[in-house]
Amino acid sequence: METAHRRRPGGPRGRLGIGNLYEYDRDRIGFLQRSQQEYGDVFRYSPSTSFVLEPGLTHEILAQTNRDFGAESFLFSGTRAALEEFTKVAWTGRRASRPGLNPKTVALLANSLLDRFRAVANSSNEKEVDVFDLMCQFTSGAAVNFCFGEQNAGTLAATLDRTATAIDAVTNSSLTYPRWLPIPRVRRAVKADQMLRNVLSAQVYEARQTGVSSDAAGLLQVLLSVADEPLKDDVIVEILHAVLRGARGTPAATLTWAVRELSLRPDIVSRIAAEARGLETLTSSGQFSSSSLPYTEAFVKELLRVYPPAWILEREVRHDTCLGEWEFTAGERIIVSPLIVHHDSRWWSSSPSTFSPERWLSGTMPHARHAFLPFGGGPRVCFGRQFAFLELTIAVAALAADYTIQITNLDTSPTAPQSLLLPRGLRSRIQCRASYA
Repeated sequence: METAHRRRPGGPRGRLGIGNLYEYDRDRIGFLQRSQQEYGDVFRYSPSTSFVLEPGLTHEILAQTNRDFGAESFLFSGTRAALEEFTKVAWTGRRASRPGLNPKTVALLANSLLDRFRAVANSSNEKEVDVFDLMCQFTSGAAVNFCFGEQNAGTLAATLDRTATAIDAVTNSSLTYPRWLPIPRVRRAVKADQMLRNVLSAQVYEARQTGVSSDAAGLLQVLLSVADEPLKDDVIVEILHAVLRGARGTPAATLTWAVRELSLRPDIVSRIAAEARGLETLTSSGQFSSSSLPYTEAFVKELLRVYPPAWILEREVRHDTCLGEWEFTAGERIIVSPLIVHHDSRWWSSSPSTFSPERWLSGTMPHARHAFLPFGGGPRVCFGRQFAFLELTIAVAALAADYTIQITNLDTSPTAPQSLLLPRGLRSRIQCRASYA
């Protein structure tokens, strides 16, 4: 029987000593697009790293996470054994707690999300603010509320913000820093991350001893209530840590893009505002979902398509394996890019270069299979994606219905593909409409 021919990906050779680091850092998105055009959907960035930009192969990588591929390190590179242990711990918690995180449970948070967003937006009324920082105030509090309820929300949100700021100083680099590297930014990040873990451990311990009160119901209560296979405290801490980190910056980045797009598209603002009439009544019903506001939901989907905040996803090859005609060896890194797939005209029924919420309202799927992956996919798909979609829909509806937006530096806030995809330094004034104030 003839064996299929396998080969190693080709790619740009780069410069002596630094490889492709300079060209990549100078224009990360452009580098990927040029390399894809020259070498195809699978190409090598360095001897140990390849990019895979074809939807079917991307899905195969994500679907085989925990088997052939290890999840990316959420902070720094460490030993392979430590990374595999984290993957096992996280997957145990995800599987055991999934029944308690259904749409009905998440819907109960809708009204508190609306109140929280309005409180944050009103606190900056008419002031010029950094939009991402403002949205992080909202998403940090919302993430803590999702995990713990209202108890200690302010203290935990502040700890989360300090941790995220320290870690972002490291993860925004295209280099991968080991935890032991004795430089100030790594030390600060490790210290801040450990502080967050200590706070979470204390919260879990206290909840074990005293129980979770009804006004603190959230993910922690779900994790503690798993009956079939009770979770150990370290598993719960890892899950809470991953959710809190992901539920802060990622939705805040999407809302930053929402502010930008709404400021430029008054027709979309009018349509969302009309749909959002009676928003408070809707969110108080206990039945609210993102589909309660179909055009707003379509706008959010289009934001996630055009500006996926997690614009690259990394996996480690666990053992020698093949993807299609390509072969990879254990220890290599494979990176997929939702951003590149989302903008590839081969996979979309209408021009992906056009911002069009209407593409999601046609009644037919506007993309090829596996070509829309704003929350990743497979076993490591975003744990709180239902909550994230609810959060984004409510915040966008409130922005359009209750506030006017004035961007103050549109021409000097370029797209910045770092650890998150953001319009760098975007600033605005967000003012309450007279009808709401």
